[in-house]
Amino acid sequence: MNTDSTSTVTALPPGICSLPTELICLIFSFTQALMITIVMTEKRPSAPVLYTLGRVCAQWRSIGKNLPDLWTYIHISDPSSATVEVVEKFLRRSNGLPLHIFLNIPFCINRRRDGTAFQGIFQKILSASDRWRALRIDTTSDNVVPMNQNIECEMAPLLESLEIRLGYGERFVRQPTLHLGPTPSLKSLILHGIGLKTGDVSSFVDKLEVLKIATPSVVSQLAVAFVSSGREPSRLRHLDLTLHVPPLKCKQESAAFRKYVASLTSLSLGHVRDLGRIPSLLYSPLLEELSLHNLGHDTIGSFVQRLQTASLLFPALHTLTLSSIPESSLRQLRYLCTAFPALERLFLRNVEAAPFINLLSMSGGQPFWPSLHTLTLYPVDYRELCPMVHARIEAGCPLSTLEIISSRAIDVTSLSWLQKHVATVKQLPKRLV
Repeated sequence: MNTDSTSTVTALPPGICSLPTELICLIFSFTQALMITIVMTEKRPSAPVLYTLGRVCAQWRSIGKNLPDLWTYIHISDPSSATVEVVEKFLRRSNGLPLHIFLNIPFCINRRRDGTAFQGIFQKILSASDRWRALRIDTTSDNVVPMNQNIECEMAPLLESLEIRLGYGERFVRQPTLHLGPTPSLKSLILHGIGLKTGDVSSFVDKLEVLKIATPSVVSQLAVAFVSSGREPSRLRHLDLTLHVPPLKCKQESAAFRKYVASLTSLSLGHVRDLGRIPSLLYSPLLEELSLHNLGHDTIGSFVQRLQTASLLFPALHTLTLSSIPESSLRQLRYLCTAFPALERLFLRNVEAAPFINLLSMSGGQPFWPSLHTLTLYPVDYRELCPMVHARIEAGCPLSTLEIISSRAIDVTSLSWLQKHVATVKQLPKRLV
């Protein structure tokens, strides 16, 4: 917070303009932080929040102009209404501080009439690459070539977070690839719908904490570079892989990969066919969150079987999320209770709930997952939940939160019973699935 800006006002008119300057500064900061979150959603603002707040009165405008921190977030969610002048104003008023940039470009900048104007905006943002702290671009595959030609990451020494998402319903014959140069400060790399061709990954391999990618070979490359660097331990904490487990050619490469992921606390896997390799390859005793989604037949079965064969335990895992998994693969689930003994939260989305309800209902001694307190299910029949909830209450391991996304008719009697015996019962809208 710029202290000079908080001392420029001596007298304010009554009403909202008479608020203490420090409080007005907090309103600006809080609102800007809130906009950082909602700008990624469909409720995108039509104008920068600083402009909106500046309309209150001249005093508010003066305070906003003198808080450079507030101008470090450049979010362009509507390219047709953005101008080079607006970007220049943000760059100037941010007073040389590191920048957080979000660009939403849902069209090819080389084909649209307003594409030429946006190229000017893009070039202006590129001119400040030495100040990038975080860069996110949501766009189409048509813009990958211009991006590769212009994004010189070796000129972004402060860049800590890079996120590029290609989408808008595109189907790729061949996945586009981003050419990434040395980024010595990179901590988070998220690529959706786009592959990665790296140069010297050793510049950031020891700093990377978050990796979400669909190019498995890159993970192997990172692992080998990490072991070769001799830097320990690995800082990689969050790994999100899609499509394939990295192809490992030799024992040395497998050992390097295991060493690189040994400190993971969060792991997400989707559309992975060879899930049976995962337990031994991506084992981390520190793992706290595991998400498996969009899996094929028998994938969960092979995963659980490998866990049991290797007698692997994940003592720190407290959150398990399963999404879009066919019912035919939900077999031999019992060992999950042994492998994840401290589970506290279980989220089931587009997963048949009956096998898990039966598992949680088993009596005769200590119930499975005694620490479980939050359960989210879709789809589910309310009547199936009552016996399970009762059994856990009797065993002294009651649920505290039950979140239900039901596509079936609501049984009012069962719902009323659940609301009396579970501290919090939430009926979530189906759109959250």
